[in-house]
Order: sequence, then C-alpha cells, then structure tokens
Amino acid sequence: MSWWLWVLLGVLALAGESISMALFLLYVGIAAFVAALLALLHISVAAQVGVFVVLSLLLIVLVRPRMLHALAGRVPHRTLTNQGPLVDRLATVTQTVTPDGGMVRVGNAEFWTARVTPPTRRIEVGSSVRIVYVDGLTTYVEPVASIPEVAPAPGTPAATHMAQKES
Repeated sequence: MSWWLWVLLGVLALAGESISMALFLLYVGIAAFVAALLALLHISVAAQVGVFVVLSLLLIVLVRPRMLHALAGRVPHRTLTNQGPLVDRLATVTQTVTPDGGMVRVGNAEFWTARVTPPTRRIEVGSSVRIVYVDGLTTYVEPVASIPEVAPAPGTPAATHMAQKES
C-alpha cells in the first residue's frame, strides 16, 4: 500500500479523535503513521497491515486505560456544593444547634444544616457562629463572641453630625 494512504488514514483518525475525545482513534492514527513509515521503507503490504492491526490493538488495550487513568487523576473531583468559600464565614443560628443538628443562615438566604464543634454543647437561636468546616451538606460551627457596639467619641464627624440633626 502506498505511504500516503497510511498518512491519510492517520490524519482522518486524528481528526475523528479530536471530535470523539475518547482516546481510541488516537492510537489507530499512531499505528497508521507507523505503517506509513514501513511503506516508505518498502516493506510488504501484508507486514504493513499486520503491524497496523497489532500495534492498534496493543495501544488500545495497554496504553489507553493507563492514559485515561492518568488524565482522570489530574482532574479535581467536582464538589456538590460551594463548600470552599463557607469556611470562616459568619452565620446566624435559625434553629438551636446541638451536636445532633440545627440550622444556620449564611448571608441573606442560604440555609445549612449545622452541628456544633466540641466543647460547645448548644448554641441558641439568633447567636452568631463561625463555620469551622463543612462535611457534605452539614456545616460545623463554633460560637462567636458578640462585639459590643461602641458609641462614637465626642467630636468625631458622626457625633457632630448627630448633634446638628438634633438642633
């Protein structure tokens, strides 16, 4: 068989691989290019076809599974939730949180099942909590000390502005 027919078969296989992305036709294309090299060296057509078939099968059976595993190993697994940004965020308890369960609100409308982290035993409704970690669809929280409101110092712009409003 002429070398250019093997090259054409290899190019068509690579074009098909670019569409399918299954790592199957890639190895058929590689085997076709090897057969084209054999054709350039004037090796018999039977040997070209034999090498093409054997090399295609060997690459598909031996290399393809390892390549799929190597490529799949590099892709991070997708999480079902947006857990990453939740850690260290503040939330408000909407149902009393105990080691067995409860509910917190993160932001304005995101509700999560929650459990307390030891040594805390119970966090009451309305308390502020910090999300320590997330396991599946459950947040593990710890209480946050409330920050007392501080009145502005006399003479600051806020105090001056309020005094002007009162007069």
